[in-house]
Amino acid sequence: MKSIIRSASSIQISGTLKTYSAQILKLLDTYEKLGINGDQSIIDAARAEADIDFLREDLPALLAESQEGLSRVTKIVQDLKDFSHVDQTGHQLSDLNAAMESTLNVVWSELKYKAEVVRAR
Repeated sequence: MKSIIRSASSIQISGTLKTYSAQILKLLDTYEKLGINGDQSIIDAARAEADIDFLREDLPALLAESQEGLSRVTKIVQDLKDFSHVDQTGHQLSDLNAAMESTLNVVWSELKYKAEVVRAR
């Protein structure tokens, strides 16, 4: 469970994405209020306040990192379900390699600086 919490906390989309969205929407509000013939200095000030050039550069990276983090969390949750056999009753045959991989995925954040995993194929 610590791995899930650690992975989820590394996805810092909530505050940052909320801030970016607010800045973009505020800029759009300024454009809408001024119309096409608006005062360019007011538009420039709104662009500068929103730091639109930085947002254009950083937003795609933020979204990509967020998607990657969400994928990691999804994989860990699935591996926890597989490990605990939530959907199964009684004894069943298991793929030991798949069980080891899912276990490693769940505990990897604790192992990555302490151990080297060597997979024999």
